[in-house]
Amino acid sequence: MAKVTLKETITSDSSGELPGIGSTAKDFNLVAGDLTEKNLASYESKRKVLNIVPSLDTPVCASSARQFNEVAASLDNTIV
Repeated sequence: MAKVTLKETITSDSSGELPGIGSTAKDFNLVAGDLTEKNLASYESKRKVLNIVPSLDTPVCASSARQFNEVAASLDNTIV
């Protein structure tokens, strides 16, 4: 279990360990924006970036995710 912090104060525990920076992702299945099914192999030749936010229902999280995605979209050979 990993500790989740906000300004150095522990706010909650995760259910499981968070992946380490540079670690290999486990295989996954998802539905992409174009409604096709994807898995890890679908993005084999690309650098993969996961942007995980607590909720997109709040203006701060939604704005942060939007800005992050705009910047990340400009990176070569990268999928968010």
